[in-house]
Amino acid sequence: MPDYDVVLVGSGFCGTMAAVTLAHLSPTAKIALIERNDIPGPGLAYGTSDADHLLNVRAEQMGAFADAPGDFWCWLEMSGQQGSFGRRDFVPRRLYGAYLRHLLQEACAASPSLTLLKRRITGLQRTPVGFTLTADDGSSLMARKVVLALGNFPPEQAERAPAQNPYAPQTAEELADDGDILIVGTGLTSLDMVATLARTKKTGHIHLLSRHGLLPREHADTASYTLSLQADNLPRTALALCRIVRGEITSAAALGVSWRSVIDALRPLNQSLWQALPTVEKRRFLRHLRAYWDVHRHRCAPQIMDGYRALEQAGRLTLHYGPILSQTRTDNGWRVTWRPRGTTEAKSFDVRHILRCTGPQADFRKLDDPLIQNMLQSGLVAADALQLGLATAEDYTVLDAKGARVEGLYALGSVLKGRLYESVAVPELREQAAAVARNLAT
Repeated sequence: MPDYDVVLVGSGFCGTMAAVTLAHLSPTAKIALIERNDIPGPGLAYGTSDADHLLNVRAEQMGAFADAPGDFWCWLEMSGQQGSFGRRDFVPRRLYGAYLRHLLQEACAASPSLTLLKRRITGLQRTPVGFTLTADDGSSLMARKVVLALGNFPPEQAERAPAQNPYAPQTAEELADDGDILIVGTGLTSLDMVATLARTKKTGHIHLLSRHGLLPREHADTASYTLSLQADNLPRTALALCRIVRGEITSAAALGVSWRSVIDALRPLNQSLWQALPTVEKRRFLRHLRAYWDVHRHRCAPQIMDGYRALEQAGRLTLHYGPILSQTRTDNGWRVTWRPRGTTEAKSFDVRHILRCTGPQADFRKLDDPLIQNMLQSGLVAADALQLGLATAEDYTVLDAKGARVEGLYALGSVLKGRLYESVAVPELREQAAAVARNLAT
């Protein structure tokens, strides 16, 4: 007989909230939430202890429950942790991590059948009554149903480049040493690192480099905007989608409304817009438009950009854009050769450390994670057609290598980007967690 009715692998936001919701819906169900690290609940996104790493959504909208978006702010007030923050502020992510741990502790207290386990799961196999999960210590357990809430995987590492966790304390200590450093990538994680270094790094220059040199735009208060785009008439090509968005932005500007309002108004349609595109058009979007869309869609707190500009104006930070041609070891670190975008000229600079913040590796075929490789090799799961995650059905059920449903096996979070694209932020993830919990409770 299975040891558990449901096992959730991964206790970041998705795994935690699916477990919390399921424990509420089915108080007697035997549930195990498995985390490979010491602290379940916050995951990588909200596990940082740096007060300069801020949420990218205002506090009043960050409730973990789909039907209570203000719950996080209520918790801040009741726990006395709101400090000098207002409802519309971007608060430190570590507070959100504490909030998730609180919700998990409450659920465990209310439902003794919810168990937290520290394991590194390396294998998953189907059985006649469910699934067997194997850990790296040789132990195993059985479950009727399994939820893969795996979160993001580290970025792909260039050959001979150092592999580092940007949020690990030792990484921050290394980068704060004397000497110049290179941060590869210019997204939100890179800005987190810049925010930390603005406080900790006293000497040395900071180089940022990416192919496009695009930085996330910053949030600002905006007026509301009503789209002319209708849900029953969505574009079928990436070019048409680009033209429609540009047209909406032009119409908004004529009314004195910011482009930010247009991007926000599109959010309820984003998954439908993505799914309306044929696969060839999705690939075209990823190749030509993705970088531009992401920096406007995933914006940062204004104070993060203020800190970036202050370093730039002080001559301590330089933004480069173009491809890296090579990186080779030197006596004191690395020599990086790159080509400025739009030129044929190669340039070089020397740095003591390189940190890659190029976004998570989404192509599961390239991951060296033992669980992923075990499932791929057995055919239990398959990468989606765009190599953005796992192939899944509309109800979050995983599809195997033959395209058949693996009943009782679900996936949540960023691994669904191939099917949904919009599958990384709390407002979407809390809906997913609630939907899967309801499926599991039936």
